[in-house]
Amino acid sequence: MLRKAFTLLIAIIAAASAAKDASTEPAISLLVVTHNQCTHCHRWREEVKPYYHFEAGKSRLPDMEEYDAADMKQYRKILPMLTQPITSLPTFVIMKNNHEVGRFSGYNNYSAFFSELVQNVSTVEHQETE
Repeated sequence: MLRKAFTLLIAIIAAASAAKDASTEPAISLLVVTHNQCTHCHRWREEVKPYYHFEAGKSRLPDMEEYDAADMKQYRKILPMLTQPITSLPTFVIMKNNHEVGRFSGYNNYSAFFSELVQNVSTVEHQETE
């Protein structure tokens, strides 16, 4: 009896996972490029990064991944995904299926960052519906 229940549970999980994979929209993500010597990057790391996932959960914001421009191995990894090189820091790149679809640079404060991020993500989502 227990074996049947376990087999049924595995089948349900597998079916749910397959349904989710089939229905998922193109993945939008946030690629953050910083540098360890950048003052504005340091402020962003202190003021935003620890709370990003909390805000993302409230506002349907994309998953975030940070890269250090000083690490050439990391930079070479992301360079093919970008439409142009990174020229200022921090730079926030909106990605869709591992391709750049938007970006903004600089950091002033917490609310300005999230305002600009929401605006950029909304623009990308709006482009998807057209």
